[in-house]
Amino acid sequence: MSDLEEDGGIVKHYVGMFCQLGVKSESGEDVSRRVSILVENAVKHIDIWQSGEPTNNKAKLVAQLRIRAQMLAREAPAQSKVLKDAAGLLEDF
Repeated sequence: MSDLEEDGGIVKHYVGMFCQLGVKSESGEDVSRRVSILVENAVKHIDIWQSGEPTNNKAKLVAQLRIRAQMLAREAPAQSKVLKDAAGLLEDF
């Protein structure tokens, strides 16, 4: 079974949404409040999601955000920071 089948695509969905905010951050937009709101929404959504275990889905999301942040660190430092910040907030939630 693939990760997409296990989590129903929720991890990919939220990685994409956080990446979109990261792109806005690269262009100078302050997205910190929107990141916090998206973290709250992601946690609520993951908690009621039917595919996979909420704890596992949240851990996968955090891991994917950290991997993306590391990959983007040189080329897009602001985007990388958004992803790292989101991962940290998710871990604390």
